[in-house]
Amino acid sequence: MFATQLRVDGPYGSSSEDVFGFRTIVCVGAGIGVTPFASILRSIQLQHRLRCSVAGGGGDAQVDPPPKVHFYWVCRSLEEFNAFKCLLLDIVGQKDLAEHFVFNTYATGQVDLKKVASHVVSGASNYNQFTGRPNWAAELKKIGAAHAGEQIGVFMCGPPPIAAQLRAACKSCSQKSKQQFRAGKASARTKFIFHKENF
Repeated sequence: MFATQLRVDGPYGSSSEDVFGFRTIVCVGAGIGVTPFASILRSIQLQHRLRCSVAGGGGDAQVDPPPKVHFYWVCRSLEEFNAFKCLLLDIVGQKDLAEHFVFNTYATGQVDLKKVASHVVSGASNYNQFTGRPNWAAELKKIGAAHAGEQIGVFMCGPPPIAAQLRAACKSCSQKSKQQFRAGKASARTKFIFHKENF
């Protein structure tokens, strides 16, 4: 008589499932890799509206604030940003929510400067538009300085080369040793925790 062995491995979910476990998150979408983050941004927006309506108004101090979101979207052309631009503008236009978001879009391909004016978002201090590629180490250092002592979730969906750059930046920008802190400050370590999905 033969014994049958059954081995089960998993379940495996999306790396972005952990996004709501952090008070500060960095979301990086490259091209169509923005898709999971569009859902996350909409979810944060809807959850905030629900909390405000249950608490009896948008300015109620009892409402738990949403996480601070640093969003990066890297595309080849300006036209690609039109896919979810309305969602970003909707969040920027919601005053009680906008302060919790910083949007950064990067066009990496050849840019026709005559067309740039039609894609510029004016009047929003938290909506930044760039050409070229982000310097991930510099970006994470800025975020780390603004959120010292926190564990910051970094979520990325895109090609493996960007994932490798982000992983290296997370490692270099995380404070690991107690010697980096004055006496009594050893617990206030800033750490970037990297999650990725490749396509």
